[in-house]
Amino acid sequence: MIRKRSRRAYTLIELSVVVSVSSALMVVAAGWIHQSMKFGAIVRSRQNNHHSLLRLGSQLRDDVQRGKSMVMQGNNELVILASDTLKTTYTISPERITRIVTDGEQVASQEMFALASTSEPSWDATELPSTISLTVVRGSGTPIAAGFKSDSRPSSRAVDLHVRVSADRFAGNREATP
Repeated sequence: MIRKRSRRAYTLIELSVVVSVSSALMVVAAGWIHQSMKFGAIVRSRQNNHHSLLRLGSQLRDDVQRGKSMVMQGNNELVILASDTLKTTYTISPERITRIVTDGEQVASQEMFALASTSEPSWDATELPSTISLTVVRGSGTPIAAGFKSDSRPSSRAVDLHVRVSADRFAGNREATP
């Protein structure tokens, strides 16, 4: 009677095939992990920019509505006068919008709102002294998600923030309060 010997090991060819397939899968998985981390960083950056713009819009609305008058100083600076001594100044620079509140000659608070590197902020002061508009447009270097295109602008740009607000809106409430 002839007996077959049972194999207790793998051949060199089988091992090399398994190692090759495993290494190929690891390279693909490493690429996916790298891409997902890169995408996560982009999402976090855009989320921080969005949060900064929301805070800016809210703060600008509050300041202008509580202010009595507004004055543009140059193209990039808006001064909101809330009283004889209290004034708020918004200054646009390429990478941020700065808000400075002064009480008399003393700086009461200062806040900076970071902008994306391709953002282009601008004031629309055509309706001053009663109404001001701030528009932050995303530059052509930033991709636009579908559905956020504006009909009035070229297709390579999108409006990230548009705030239009009137001054002295709460004047009646202030005078009525004892």
